[in-house]
Amino acid sequence: MITTLEPVNRPMAAIVRMLLCGIAGAAAMMIWKAPDKGHNAPQRDVTAGKLPDAKMPSSMAERPGIRVVDSTALKWSQIECEEYPEYIRNLRASGCPEVTIRRLVTAELRAEYDERRRTLLQSDPIPFWHPDYGIGEALHPDFTAINEEEWGVTAELLGSIDETQAEPGLPPVLRFGGLPDSLRERLSKILDETDSAREAVLAAAVGRELEQAEMEKLDQITEDKETALKQALTPAQREDFEIRNSALAQELREEVSLRNLELGEDSFRALFRARSRFQEEIARAATSGGDLSDAHRAYLAEAAGITGVDIGW
Repeated sequence: MITTLEPVNRPMAAIVRMLLCGIAGAAAMMIWKAPDKGHNAPQRDVTAGKLPDAKMPSSMAERPGIRVVDSTALKWSQIECEEYPEYIRNLRASGCPEVTIRRLVTAELRAEYDERRRTLLQSDPIPFWHPDYGIGEALHPDFTAINEEEWGVTAELLGSIDETQAEPGLPPVLRFGGLPDSLRERLSKILDETDSAREAVLAAAVGRELEQAEMEKLDQITEDKETALKQALTPAQREDFEIRNSALAQELREEVSLRNLELGEDSFRALFRARSRFQEEIARAATSGGDLSDAHRAYLAEAAGITGVDIGW
């Protein structure tokens, strides 16, 4: 069973903005002051909620008193605390609307439990060559237990579950296989920077077609990512990363599932390599205008040799 992790720090600026939006229309305007730069929010303990009862210990559930604050000069330090029950009481005492409190708490809990779901997904509970990899983890017993614990703690803190709250799902996650932590951090940084750079280019072109310079910029971003990945990973490490995370690998898993094929790790890896080579041929043909007939026939023959059937794709 997966072990309970420490909850993550909350994004303080985002929470202050949410509070501002939630109370902006109140008759008595309150001043919400964000913490000074460098302030680290205390972590709140959600690990006490255990299945099946998801009961909080008495030290959390029965803390006496409510801290009443002066709403004319309200500071975040007067509300923030380590434990959710007191945090909720302080928000209520400050005049924060109940709907905003519920939105804040459920969002924080979702973020913290998503970290635990990501950790489970990164451990590859379903083999990467299995058709359910990347989607079937939601049925894993440990994944289900995390979801149920989140619902239990939410109900314990807020008294009920909001029927409009989205069901916990599979959070976006990179699966790193056996890569060391140092490489995981480096890969995450490379891909985050790539995504940010692409988003900046596309955001500037909203409502119009991309200009030639912008398309060249996107091509350069892709080239820079490829260079960074080649520098960070050996060829074997790169293949392990791509076979777990790439759209090509997921496409292969879906095709294998549609044809009810049962492939082991070696067969799936061989099919992935064959398909990758064919994709490279397609990319070259797109640039040169070359014919793909021979490359396609060669791929189909290789794939049939791997799977034992005429796959036809």
